[in-house]
Order: sequence, then structure tokens, then C-alpha cells
Amino acid sequence: MTSLTLLVAFCTALAASDQPAKHETKPTIGDDVRFAQHVERLFDRMEKVFRDLWPKHHGDKPMPTERLDLIGAVIGELSKHYVQLVHANKSKRLVE
Repeated sequence: MTSLTLLVAFCTALAASDQPAKHETKPTIGDDVRFAQHVERLFDRMEKVFRDLWPKHHGDKPMPTERLDLIGAVIGELSKHYVQLVHANKSKRLVE
């Protein structure tokens, strides 16, 4: 699985967790707790994957100690690579 595929999967999971329910429900304290636990597990998985990706995309640069800083830095770097890839493909299509 490529880094970009992982990024898309995580973003999709985050977006899905923000979608409103299809039916009207009254939230309870338990729902809030379950949502917080879900988000925490998602960030735990993201942190683990992104710690593994750090050396590939940032080399010897020191890894951030804060989880959200780490996640943000890796997503930012993956986004740059994606934009470069898109622009390269557009340029290639224009030349052909």
C-alpha cells in the first residue's frame, strides 16, 4: 500500500466520522465517549504509520514529539508529492 493510499484512507475515515447520521437520534454521553475513543484509535494508528513513514519523507530531520505535529508534517509532505505528481501528469498529457 502506498503512502498516498494510506493518506486517502485516513482522510476518508475522518470524513466518514464527521457525516451526520442518516436517521435522527438523540446523542447521549455514551455516544460522545465512543466517538472520542474512535478518534483516539484513529490517531493512534495514524501516528504509528506516520512514524514509519517519517524517515522516507523527511530523512534525518528530527521527528516532532507531538502526535498532531507529526501527522501534520507527514500529510503536508505527502500532499506536496501528490501535487507534483498531478502537475507532472498534466504536463505530460499536454505534450502528448
